[in-house]
Order: sequence, then C-alpha cells, then structure tokens
Amino acid sequence: MVHIARPKLIATASNGVLHPSTHESLCRLAALSHRTDKVSLRPAVAELEAGRVPAAKPGSPDPVFDETILARAIAGHILAGVWPELERWVVEHPPGLGSVSDGNLFSISRLNPEADPIDMLYIFSSRMVENFIDRWCARAQSDSGWDDRLVRTYREYAARNIATLIARDPSKVISEISNLGLQVILAFIEVVPKVFEQQFRRKITQAEFHQILSSGAIDRHVIVLSDGNALVVNMVEEQLAIPPSSLETEVPRFRFRSQPFVLVGEGNHLQLALTDTFLRKVEGEAARIRFTTSLHTGCPARAAEKVFRGFWDWSVALAEHFYVPRYAG
Repeated sequence: MVHIARPKLIATASNGVLHPSTHESLCRLAALSHRTDKVSLRPAVAELEAGRVPAAKPGSPDPVFDETILARAIAGHILAGVWPELERWVVEHPPGLGSVSDGNLFSISRLNPEADPIDMLYIFSSRMVENFIDRWCARAQSDSGWDDRLVRTYREYAARNIATLIARDPSKVISEISNLGLQVILAFIEVVPKVFEQQFRRKITQAEFHQILSSGAIDRHVIVLSDGNALVVNMVEEQLAIPPSSLETEVPRFRFRSQPFVLVGEGNHLQLALTDTFLRKVEGEAARIRFTTSLHTGCPARAAEKVFRGFWDWSVALAEHFYVPRYAG
C-alpha cells in the first residue's frame, strides 16, 4: 500500500495574503446570502453538548424547519464526536486509501487504473466515512455497555418519533452531510488542472498543483459556500456544475466547469478565484430568488473545524498522488 504524507492545511495564502481578486471573489460569494439572517446552530449544539436533545417548540409556526435545524445540529455534533475515531483510523492507514467494509480492509490502489481518479477517490472516501459512521451508530444502538454523553444523546435522538419528512435514520443524515462536503472539496480540487491548462495552454506540474492547493484560496471558497443560504448555495453549485446529462460517468457527484474560474497572481503565488463574468451572473440570479424561509444555517460540520480540515487534508493528499499525475507535465 502506498503511503502519502498528509499536507498541512495553510489558512492563509502562501505569501501571507490573499490576492485582491481572490478576496473580491470570496466577498462577493459571501454577499449572495446577505438578504437572509443566518440561523445559528449553536443553541441546539450547546444543548446537545450538555447531553440534552432540544425539545420541540410548542406551537411553532414551522415545526418542519425546527426539526431541520435539529437534524443539522445533531448531525454536526455526532460527526464531530465520531471524527477522532475516524481520524485515528486514517492515521493508522494512509489517508483515505482504504475502506472498512464487513471487517475487511480494501486498498484503493487495487482499483482499475483506467477509472476516473476523482470518481475513484470520492467512492472510496465516501464509502469509508459511511461505513465508519454506520458502525459507530449501530454500536451506539446495540452496545448497552457503551455509555458516554455522545452515545446517550444519539440514542435519545434516534428514539424520538419525529412526524416530519426528515425523521430518518440519523446515521444517514450524517453520512449525507459528510458526502456532500467531500463532493464539493473534490470538485474544487478536480477543476484546478483544467483551469490551469485553459489559461496557460500547458499542463500543470505537480509543484504548481501543490502550490495552488496550499494557497488558502480554494478551501476558503469551500468554507464560504458551506456557510451560505441553502437556496443561494444550490444555485451557485448548479451554475458551476457540468450538467449531469452531458457526463458519461454514472457516479453521482459534483463536477465543476473550468470556465467560471481564473487563476490570479504571478509565479509561485497563483490562487483560484471566480471570474467577474460568473459572479455577475449569479448575483443576478440571486437577486431574483424569493426567500420564504431562511434556510441559512451553515454546514453542521463547520462547527468542528478539525472535521473540515481533516477532509481537506485527506482529499489533497489523495489528489496529489492519484489525480494530478494524469495531468502533470
């Protein structure tokens, strides 16, 4: 099995600052959600951290929305709690290079080398997370000798009879959230070599790929998207995405077009940003959205920075080994 050094997430640009165009791209992207107040998950998370599942609000005008808030809070709370165990497994095995299924360890290096590398990374990474979460949740439900605050909170939530459409297996809610995060991260990573070739008319090198991913620009775009109003975020992602009907693969994940992106900066300080043309287009679309409810909670996993950073580090490590060699000059 191949061993990969895990890159360290760089919170700022490689030269200490974000390029003005990158900063503008982030500010304009964040401003798209400004017409709705953000509903904080913190009150619900605080109760969960104290070992209590928040009670339904009597006489609430929108009980479905209340339960949506709770579902997102519990998912982020449990994902953050499960993460240390998952991270320990990742450290013991190269990040994302295996998947736990029925007690067996499978190596990603055994997959078909002709397969789309990002499809391969998404399938293996998402399955590994899903299997780990399923195992944790199944044990929490069945192992009466396992008792801590997080487990008790999960059991209480799972036992609640919530008469809404989101009354589903909590483990599936958690897996869906983690899978969506992986999709967005991998879509941004995937588009970098394509944007580079589109702009500079040559293949990207391994060193250039690493520098762009380490600049702090891409992960900040992911964070801004994850913190936006759900309607706006869905609109932006749809505008960025390649239409599914034009794809040959059947793997259900985001794939971004290269045209909405540009690399800004010079030399060894390139950063990914959204073009002014694309931002103008989505700003016009956002102005026409009619908001009936906030739908603005932010990604539950963002409550635990280590979860996002873990997903980011592991995706970058995998991409540098399995993806960019296909494009590197």
